[in-house]
Amino acid sequence: HLNSMQSEILAVQLKHYLPKSQMILTVHYSNWGLNLLGDRKKLKKILISPKSKESLAITKGFETEKRLMHLCDRIIAIARHSFEDIISLYQVPQEKVTLIPHGLADTYQPLSEEKRNERRKKYGFSPDDQLLVFAGRIDPVKGVEYLAQAFTSLTEQYQKLRLIIAGEGNFQTVFTALNPIWSKVTCTGFVDKSTLYELFSISDIGILPSLHEEFGFVALEMMMMKLPLIVGNTTGLSELISQKENGLVVSLENKKENNNPNEICEAIQSLLDNKPLRLCYAEAAREKFLSCYTVDLFQKQMLDFYNPSLK
Repeated sequence: HLNSMQSEILAVQLKHYLPKSQMILTVHYSNWGLNLLGDRKKLKKILISPKSKESLAITKGFETEKRLMHLCDRIIAIARHSFEDIISLYQVPQEKVTLIPHGLADTYQPLSEEKRNERRKKYGFSPDDQLLVFAGRIDPVKGVEYLAQAFTSLTEQYQKLRLIIAGEGNFQTVFTALNPIWSKVTCTGFVDKSTLYELFSISDIGILPSLHEEFGFVALEMMMMKLPLIVGNTTGLSELISQKENGLVVSLENKKENNNPNEICEAIQSLLDNKPLRLCYAEAAREKFLSCYTVDLFQKQMLDFYNPSLK
């Protein structure tokens, strides 16, 4: 069972030395997806006529991934868009592909208002602070700079608004966008899972304005922790969050001149000003997690995949 898209040489050797074995690949990402932020139209143009050095590298990477997929006997896709891409773009027969999303162990524990305030105090926040939380790599693809710009424009209107940024990466552009309100922002760097979940438990809104996500595991964690979410309209995230059902999906553009900060700003305002709506989205997000993404369901799907005769 392979989990890396860099496994072609290994796959060739496995086929040679273990010809009777079954080889499985889980597609967690695609290199073109990372480089092109999931833009299929752009990929198709590049594959037809790769002109630049970058385009040639993307084409080469795509062909390597395609050969790997065709070497494998069965493939697991972790999201619906991946499932469709494997069949349509990589031309893998549909009967070889199975959709099995990630699963997560449910560690959510409801907090009383008193316990929540105690935990907020532990991290230096007040009971009446309005906490936004982002978690993930600090990278342009994650849209954190747009979030920082939106947050900066909202702080004058919402005096108790605070932002938690949990993750590692290049903070420079984020700090520039947050000038001069750094005191309202907490940048944690890397934190362990228990600390991250505590931060989720004291926050009011989770925000993941990514321009591309293959799946969106952090969003799943926030859903499990019963957080109302605002996410970018990228493929993976938009499969987890349905617009105005269990959160808000904002339209973000991957180009120099864009309206991304304003889009995020409006979404934040709509939830800050409507607590019943926040609670409704939080409840719906957790319900979707419980019905579709628990570790028990994932385990059953994997066992059925490995042992179809046991279904």
